[in-house]
Amino acid sequence: MTGARSRRKGHRYELDVVHYLREHGYPEARTTRNELGHGGTHQPGDVRVEGPVCVSIECKNVTETSWPAWLRQAARQAGTDVPVVVRKTHGSTDVGNDICILPLEDYLDRLDGIPPIVVRPSRTCQADLWLSRHDRVE
Repeated sequence: MTGARSRRKGHRYELDVVHYLREHGYPEARTTRNELGHGGTHQPGDVRVEGPVCVSIECKNVTETSWPAWLRQAARQAGTDVPVVVRKTHGSTDVGNDICILPLEDYLDRLDGIPPIVVRPSRTCQADLWLSRHDRVE
């Protein structure tokens, strides 16, 4: 794929991510294509979401995978924002099915003070049936 064609494909995907974020409650999501960087010091990520916690998203629409390099790139470009990488899931047109990663440290920082969530299986399994019969407080 030529350089210009590859850039167009990448920019289309960035816009898809922005539209998805806006449709799901993040109206301040925007591409950073026309920005020089945070204070002109470095290139920002592809998409930025501003809020109480700002997020810098590096979007990848490629067939090969290079998560460690992508995460380093996202961290370098994020500045003080939370670095995130989103990779298109080929064969799916729903951006909500794409894979998103961020450093564990940043993830845990965002959860600071939020109690862990316990999720029960959506289907009834034998263990749930046994527990429902034996965990009664008498």
